Amino acid sequence: MNKMMNKYRYVWIAGVLAMSFLMVMCMEITQVNQPSEATIEDQIDISVSVDIAPEEDASHSLVFGVLAPTSWNISETASATYTSPEAEGNMRLATADDIATDTTTTWSETMHAKVGIGENYGQVEWVVFISENPVEVTNEEDFSGTINLSLQVGDQNMITQMGYVVANTGYGLNNEDDDYDTHFTECMEVSGGDNPVINLCGPAPSNAVSYTPEAFAWNDITTIHFDATAGEGSEPTALAGAGEVYICATANYTGGTSEVCEANETTAMTSQEEDMWEITIWPRRFFDIPPEAEINGISFHFRNQDGTTVVRNPSSGEDFQMITTCGDE
Repeated sequence: MNKMMNKYRYVWIAGVLAMSFLMVMCMEITQVNQPSEATIEDQIDISVSVDIAPEEDASHSLVFGVLAPTSWNISETASATYTSPEAEGNMRLATADDIATDTTTTWSETMHAKVGIGENYGQVEWVVFISENPVEVTNEEDFSGTINLSLQVGDQNMITQMGYVVANTGYGLNNEDDDYDTHFTECMEVSGGDNPVINLCGPAPSNAVSYTPEAFAWNDITTIHFDATAGEGSEPTALAGAGEVYICATANYTGGTSEVCEANETTAMTSQEEDMWEITIWPRRFFDIPPEAEINGISFHFRNQDGTTVVRNPSSGEDFQMITTCGDE
């Protein structure tokens, strides 16, 4: 009796394994056509070629993820469609109500956790599109398709790495059976703006600088904090232990550049505690920028009174970049 039960048990297990093996829909990104460079506010077209190899009869919606700088706001500017011998149609923007298959998180949150953000240090997001209609597939009838994406890049000089995910609502991003695929391109550059280049593919911003509030616009009153102990690695900066610290800053705006660098009451930073300094500025007044001009970027470093000791971003060796995604409002 036990032998018979064991026999049926093995048959049942074998059947489950066979079903698990068959119930897959392999998806592979075979090619991505994306510009390697663009000019600010360009509308660019991207195509992603996908091979689909179903091993069951099924009907699932396509899922397409795009990794792009948050400041581009592509959820407002991008559109996606798909074409294949099996079907074609539009793709809608996924919402907070679209929960990734077999998870409790949205598709974009799942992609962030599962796939990551490539070479970018941050300030990027996964924006996800889902086909408006499901795609019908037939067991072992492989086919190829193309997802076409149109988006507008931002209005700042920037270097970033874009990424792509193809999946389907049937299997999501949860198994190891090639039911989804990912692809990161080489870092692309957007130029033509007036701001210093924001290199998201470069070193992460230093912990030596922070802002209050954390999110701000150029017309906001903003406090810049400087931690003189937060140098390269775990070493202090050259201004650790200094009795006085001054900021030397440059603003780029439409029609000109303004530098405020002389060590005086305007540039003197206030000590909050040992090696912790801050200065509060309203950029338009601080740099004496005309009211009709648009601020494009601000860079700065710290120095002692006579300028013999200077601290720049320990991560890059360049001036710190004051980055805002809130525009000039």
